[in-house]
Amino acid sequence: MEAFDVARNVISVATGLISIGTMIYVWLTSQSKVNEADIRDLHKKVSEQDGRLQGFENALKNMPDKDTVHDLDMKVSELNGQIRVVSESMKAVERTAQRIENFLLDQAKK
Repeated sequence: MEAFDVARNVISVATGLISIGTMIYVWLTSQSKVNEADIRDLHKKVSEQDGRLQGFENALKNMPDKDTVHDLDMKVSELNGQIRVVSESMKAVERTAQRIENFLLDQAKK
C-alpha cells in the first residue's frame, strides 16, 4: 500500500501543478486578448488619423505659395491705383454733366 500512497501523493501534486499552470496560462492569455483588442483599437485610430493627415496634406498642396500670394497682392494694389484714376475721371465727367445740366436748365428758363 505504500507504493499506492506515494503514487496518490505524486498524482495529487501533479494535479495541483497542472491546475496552477492552467490558471497561469488562462491569466496570461486573457491579458493577451485584452492587449489584442487594445492594439486593434489603436490600429483603427491610427488609420483614421492617417486619413485626416492625408486630407491636410492635400489641402496644403493646393494652397498658394508665398510668391503667388505676393503676385496677387501686387495685382490688387495695381487695380486699386487704376480704380483711383477711373474715380478721378468719373468726377470730371460728373462735373461736366452738371455744367451741361445747368446750361440746359438756364436755356429752358429763357
